[in-house]
Amino acid sequence: MQFGKYKREYCCPECGLIFFAETTVANETICPECNNDRTKKGLYACDCFGFVYAYDGIVKELEQCGKKLHYEKEHPLYKECEVEQ
Repeated sequence: MQFGKYKREYCCPECGLIFFAETTVANETICPECNNDRTKKGLYACDCFGFVYAYDGIVKELEQCGKKLHYEKEHPLYKECEVEQ
C-alpha cells in the first residue's frame, strides 16, 4: 500500500534542529543533522500538543549538552528569527 506524502515541521530533541520533511502516515522521517528518528530519541511534530508539552524539557536537555534549538538552512525562518528559549 502506498501512502500520500506531505510536508511537516519537526523538532529533533537530540540535536535541536527544527526542519521540514516530506513524510507519510508511516513516518519514516530522519533528522538530517544527527540521523535521529522515531525509534531512537524520537522526533516531535511542531504542530502537535506533544511538542508543546515537551518543549521546556527539550530546551533544558539541549542546554545540558551545550546545544540549543536552531533552524535548518532550508527553513523559512533560518537567520530571520532566533528561537527564543
